[in-house]
Amino acid sequence: MAARVVFVRLGQIAVTFVVFALFNALGETFVIGNGVSILYPAAAVSVLAFMMFGPWAAIGIILGTLVTPWHTNADFEGLVLSGLIGSLQGFIPWLVFRLRRDLSRDLRDMKSLVAFLFFGTLLNSIVCAFAGNLLVVTHAPGVLLVWRDVFIWFISDFAAVLLIATPILAFGGTLLNRTTPGRPRTIANALEIVSVVLLLGFAASFVIRTVLLLDPLLEPVARRKILIVTSLVDGVVFLILVFAAVMLLYTISR
Repeated sequence: MAARVVFVRLGQIAVTFVVFALFNALGETFVIGNGVSILYPAAAVSVLAFMMFGPWAAIGIILGTLVTPWHTNADFEGLVLSGLIGSLQGFIPWLVFRLRRDLSRDLRDMKSLVAFLFFGTLLNSIVCAFAGNLLVVTHAPGVLLVWRDVFIWFISDFAAVLLIATPILAFGGTLLNRTTPGRPRTIANALEIVSVVLLLGFAASFVIRTVLLLDPLLEPVARRKILIVTSLVDGVVFLILVFAAVMLLYTISR
């Protein structure tokens, strides 16, 4: 029995490591400015891994960070620190849902949805944005924080978790026929989740365009990356809208 538990934990760490490393490397493609990425899907991986596997996910996240450094001269301590901050992204909502047993991890009631949106998308992204900019991002001498970099870190994490982790947590179990016994998902709950994700997704895209694209000092390469990211965000929101429409039609037709 103990050997099986060890095997399962190692598998969870391995899955987290591989997926996080892939998405962390993808995030490097969209770095703008001072080493901060405008698109960081690895944040969603961190949240999903913690919600599914618990604190063991932190090992995979740290190892994934170590093998996919964004700079050739990155030091070991800095990479470990980055991995810890990446783990914090998922640890915060996991801890809240762990302590509050009345909350459902598949977000099948409004209380659970609101708790996840606050602790799993907003608060954790704010904490990581400040921690990353204080401890990881290099600033000019005498400069403690650059608010533009804090905003970019925050919005990239927030958008990724909102548009990737939230739908997977909410509907992944349903699609795999793993529903909570005695608590079937209602169409009203599904539409609540979709509506919130759509509204916040479009809001995130609008804020990125408004705050960043109006910067007169923005370089052309950074501008192209921002346009690509906002197009991706809009595309994901549209796909979620299509999914909601199909799900609604299927439910009505049954």
